[in-house]
Amino acid sequence: MSLTYFLGELLDGCLIPKTRFKEKIVVTMDVQTGETVEFFSIDNQKNKDCKFNQKSGGGRVCDLLVYYKKTDTRIGLVEIKGNMINDAVEQIVETKKKIINKAHNVNFIWIAIIISHGSAPIPKSEDIKKKLGDMEVYIRHVKKSLNIGRCIRG
Repeated sequence: MSLTYFLGELLDGCLIPKTRFKEKIVVTMDVQTGETVEFFSIDNQKNKDCKFNQKSGGGRVCDLLVYYKKTDTRIGLVEIKGNMINDAVEQIVETKKKIINKAHNVNFIWIAIIISHGSAPIPKSEDIKKKLGDMEVYIRHVKKSLNIGRCIRG
């Protein structure tokens, strides 16, 4: 079942035809047998066709939403930043709230992936995990590309 089943019109214009997303860093995921993986570019500043932000009340959202389904359903929220890690955390928190407001009766495993292409130090992981609550948290410093398969699969 697709994520659009749960979020419907919120994702209009956001689906990327491949599991490859490029914004300063290339984010990919190889799909294995039995998996459903969908990438949604949900930041309308980068994807003018996407209506996610407009239909969810405005504000800031993360760059990429990844839907993963095999034996469980996982939602990965990906934010690419230079040096502003705390900013990325806030965008992920806001995006999660918007999804929960629309798909409030669905149990997802939540994953936060923060990709830094800058050289800033990472804030204390306890502080980040406290803000992100029950989410699995991955922070990666990357120069060119990242395959997020391990992060999404757990």
